[in-house]
Amino acid sequence: MVAWVLQALIEAHDVTVLTWSPADLEGLNHYYGTTLNARSFRLKHAPWTLRAALQIDPGHRARLYPQAMLWRWARWLGRDHDIVFYALGECDIGANGLQYVTYPWLAGRVRRLRQLAEAQSMACRSRAVLELIRPWRLMSGFRVERMLAMRTLATSEWTAAILRREYGIDAPVLYPPVPGPFPVTEWEQRRLGFVCVGRFAPEKRIDMIVTILDRLRGLGHAVELTVIGTRVNSRNPAYDAELSQVFREHRSWVHVVEDLPRGEMLALIAEHRFGIHGHPCEHFGIAVAEMVKCGCIVFAPNDGGQVEILGGDARLLYDGVEDAVSRIDAVMRSDAIQRELRGRLNQVGAQFGVERFMDGLRAVVSEQISVDGREAA
Repeated sequence: MVAWVLQALIEAHDVTVLTWSPADLEGLNHYYGTTLNARSFRLKHAPWTLRAALQIDPGHRARLYPQAMLWRWARWLGRDHDIVFYALGECDIGANGLQYVTYPWLAGRVRRLRQLAEAQSMACRSRAVLELIRPWRLMSGFRVERMLAMRTLATSEWTAAILRREYGIDAPVLYPPVPGPFPVTEWEQRRLGFVCVGRFAPEKRIDMIVTILDRLRGLGHAVELTVIGTRVNSRNPAYDAELSQVFREHRSWVHVVEDLPRGEMLALIAEHRFGIHGHPCEHFGIAVAEMVKCGCIVFAPNDGGQVEILGGDARLLYDGVEDAVSRIDAVMRSDAIQRELRGRLNQVGAQFGVERFMDGLRAVVSEQISVDGREAA
């Protein structure tokens, strides 16, 4: 998503990008379909000495310490910029900050700070002091009131609801972009099979997807599964080994393709009639949206932003393996239901275009620059 934020802003604005480590622009373009190049913006990253120092601490694995350092750096550099933009979770990057929240990852910590601050006992006050001097707070200089004062966008209504509950923030929703072009393949020419897309990581529950489809095959549906995946950012050798064993056990009908260029990935998705996703609480669900835009009937867990992508249609949303088998079986046995669902999903998918995202983001940025300019005057 950050790649498309850059794509949207570099044509009209002077952009400086702060990263923890050197950016692989070629890899970003390959994976996200952008056309970024190093001449379009300034790129700054943390020195290798600092990166090496923080790798010693286990906190680095949770990415909190590196993010904390970037927030402080962003506030310092942001004094010479109109807007400081952050696209992940809550942050504290200064009064001119704009945060595009995927998932409120600091909510638990902020809630604990507030509870301790309101407590009267000496023990609670002592714990509050400890919270205030934790390394990530000292590194970042994080202040809750400054974070709450920033303008906030959310990636889905699901995320926006969490922001309202946790912070009382009313964040407008700007759906992430789902870049094409998307192949047009007639329904009759598509495989009677399923496709799933995503990283080989435990939260994606690809092993559960295999179980669901294995149960459907037992009901007489001669379906196959194509897994389009990547090990980028998975970093879980144990799960890789477990998933590889699952693939071997079902290799007669499970086909695995890794690290496809974006165009080839979309073409392969469009060869299938059905899509399926396993992650239960996606903040949005880019893979679900990609399958919808490619014309698939997609099934996903009944949680997260993916519910919005599927129009909240209960026939496509499942809770657990048995429920998924039951709902998918009902859809697969009715051509009439399939025709209806394809029409509904086609309409819903229209709101996830790249141009709509870039126009929406540019409008928000221009408005904030204008407002800040008036306030400064």
